[in-house]
Amino acid sequence: MVAYKDFNKVTSDQYRFLDHGTGQFKTEVAVPAGTAAATRFRAFRFDKGFSLSSFETCFTQLDTGSNLKISVGYVYDAGQTDDAGVALVDDEDHFINEVTSLGRTAGKTSFAYPSNVASQNVGDTFTAEGAGYIVVEITVGPTTTAGMIKIDLQYSYNQG
Repeated sequence: MVAYKDFNKVTSDQYRFLDHGTGQFKTEVAVPAGTAAATRFRAFRFDKGFSLSSFETCFTQLDTGSNLKISVGYVYDAGQTDDAGVALVDDEDHFINEVTSLGRTAGKTSFAYPSNVASQNVGDTFTAEGAGYIVVEITVGPTTTAGMIKIDLQYSYNQG
C-alpha cells in the first residue's frame, strides 16, 4: 500500500479560477531521513481539463548510497471513468520513471519535463481526463538523509 503525504496540504485552484486560463504553481516538501519506498507525495491537485505544459523538480541530497529511485506521474481519484464509461488509469511514472540520479548528489538536481530527453513521453503534454494529483514517489528507498523536493508547474485548463 502506498503511503500518501501532501505537499503542505495545498488544494490547488480550489475555486476554479483557472478553468480557462494558465497558471504556475510552486511548492516544496521536507523529506525526512528514512522515508520508505512506496511513499507518494501529492504535489498538485487537478481537475478534468487540466493540461500540464511543463514542470521542474528540484531535489536536495536524499540518499548517500545508491539505492534511491524516484518517479513522477499522476493518480486519478477513485471511481472515475472517461466519456465512454471506461475506468481512468493511473500512471505513477508518466513523467519520470525510477530515475536514479535524482536526490543522490550533493547540492540540487533539477529535472525538467517535457524537454528532458530522459523523461518518459518526452515532448508530450498531459491533459487530465478526470480529477486527481500529480505525484512524486520514492519507488526504491529508503532515503538516508533528510532533504527537500521542490516542484514548479506550468499548466492550463480548458473546460470547453
